[in-house]
Amino acid sequence: LTLLVAAGLLMRSFVALREVHLGLQPDHILVARLPLPVDRYKTAAQVAGFYRPLLQRLRVLPGVVDATETSTLPPYGGINSDIDVSGESHQEKWDAMFQLCSESYFPVLKIQFLDGRGFNQAEVNDASKLAVVNQTFVKKYLRGDNPIGKQVRIAQLAEFEDKVADPTFEIIGLVADVKNRGLQDPVQPEIWVPYTVTGSAFRGVLVRTAQEPLTLMDALRHE
Repeated sequence: LTLLVAAGLLMRSFVALREVHLGLQPDHILVARLPLPVDRYKTAAQVAGFYRPLLQRLRVLPGVVDATETSTLPPYGGINSDIDVSGESHQEKWDAMFQLCSESYFPVLKIQFLDGRGFNQAEVNDASKLAVVNQTFVKKYLRGDNPIGKQVRIAQLAEFEDKVADPTFEIIGLVADVKNRGLQDPVQPEIWVPYTVTGSAFRGVLVRTAQEPLTLMDALRHE
């Protein structure tokens, strides 16, 4: 009887988790972690030199809709950092997680924009200091005010081995909340910036496919 009760509770929890609103569409997504040799890929230019042609090759494969670079794999968060926002005073420490991504990150995961826009390819290639933030960021630190045009400083980027000298980014977009602390914990403030600003941090790719993702595994592995 105890085993039956436990099995029933486990199944109910599993069903409940399947109904969790992620804020993104994970169907037809293939994920690959790519730990690059640290002796060869230390700088932003070196990392971009690897990912830029790789993404171009992935995008033209038959059955691939789009591909993006990413420093973290949703729904499990990003890199934690202390932050400051221009014109906003505070006594307590402010923090948020951030991700390093390419221009296709939001289309690949079908994350909804509520205001502003994402990065374009030219801005990513130029390592432009632009940022996209989530709803929770705006609610917690801006009291719901319009974030577009605000400047956010991401302190951790100045601490990386390949540090960003002035890690201040202009907010150009606001997206709906996406789960970033697993399926059950509340969403945390989050920031996305172009992956080309630094060579530090782990990287990977997300590929949206038109067919069953695993059918493209060999082709993607080859690239």
